[in-house]
Amino acid sequence: MSKLRIGIIGCGLRATTFFRLTTDHFKDSCELVAICDKYQTQLDKRSTQYNLPTTVTEYIGETSYINMLKVESLDLVYIVTPWEFHATIVIECMNNGIRSASEVPIATTVEECKQIYRTYKKTGIDTCIMENV
Repeated sequence: MSKLRIGIIGCGLRATTFFRLTTDHFKDSCELVAICDKYQTQLDKRSTQYNLPTTVTEYIGETSYINMLKVESLDLVYIVTPWEFHATIVIECMNNGIRSASEVPIATTVEECKQIYRTYKKTGIDTCIMENV
């Protein structure tokens, strides 16, 4: 059985749960492929904290996740960024054929919820909302 290929967008303190799930609890069925954050310091912290192999690709910058989604062959992306970016990143994942799991809230406006729904109807790629994982 091949492992699920995972990416994490947002590497702050809240993301530690997703790192632990991927690199420890589900390490037999998941492979952390790529991580992305606005700040190199956050990438360095998580890389050191979880002793990530050099095969994990790092993407640095506020919009570098767009490149990550296009370049990497991912099965699932955890979205652990500030709230105002969740809907945009979820939609970008869907448009790239990648399922996502977003921290709450998945959207901050009704219009963003409608955009997520319309994108799901167009792509058939679903998403889920994670709270207190």
